[in-house]
Amino acid sequence: MNKIAVALIDGYQQYISPRKGFSCAHRILYDDESCSQYIKRMFIEQDFSRAIQAARQRFKACKEANQILKLQAVSLEKKSKKKQGSKLINCCGDVAEESCECALPDCNCNDCDFPELDCGSCELDCSPDFDCCGS
Repeated sequence: MNKIAVALIDGYQQYISPRKGFSCAHRILYDDESCSQYIKRMFIEQDFSRAIQAARQRFKACKEANQILKLQAVSLEKKSKKKQGSKLINCCGDVAEESCECALPDCNCNDCDFPELDCGSCELDCSPDFDCCGS
């Protein structure tokens, strides 16, 4: 099973990934290996069920990295607007627009790291409106 998974990931990396037009958010944020490379390594180094578990954890971490990158882009956009008028940037950066989730369901309202968010109350949807994400 692991050899088949590795072969499928190889095919994805060779034929699909170069043509999709965006990069892995986890790789961009942490300057580390992409999710496909990490998961491929897990299938090589671990048994099938542990590799699947590692893949789920990595995809969750990648989603969180995507949210962080979007917040950073929004912060840069706000700073840019203050300095240069209303010049807009793509809040999704090198991250797939399809993966732009315009809400942060896991917002930690007790300890907000991003001043752009109103995390004063957990009753609030502590996420900005990412209207440039195409939703």
